[in-house]
Amino acid sequence: MDRLGRPAYMAKDKFDVADAIALVHKAGGLAVWAHPGDSATPTRIARLADMGMDAVEVLHPSHPPYLVQRLVEHTEKAGLLPSGGSDWHGTQEGPRKLGGQLVPKVWLDWQDAKVAARDAVV
Repeated sequence: MDRLGRPAYMAKDKFDVADAIALVHKAGGLAVWAHPGDSATPTRIARLADMGMDAVEVLHPSHPPYLVQRLVEHTEKAGLLPSGGSDWHGTQEGPRKLGGQLVPKVWLDWQDAKVAARDAVV
């Protein structure tokens, strides 16, 4: 039993962002900051880029057009790739539908090229 008196409680292991990015890379993936919203300041994006982050999810159903434009600009300035997704978590009703967030194919090509380039080095 934990300090809260919950017999099935399991503490979550926490590790820092740089370790998470390294783990994603070790698994062959791209580290993407998912739906950052207004918290994606130029300083935060640059700090994550310095840690090895690959991309920022700029296209997301919760991101209004002004935010998408701002995120694209900050992402490009930091040398990161843009990404996007629907944030679909199942069949429940609502505005987020599988395939509902269109992402430019060129963004996917850029992401594939980044993975291929990383694989070529290993």
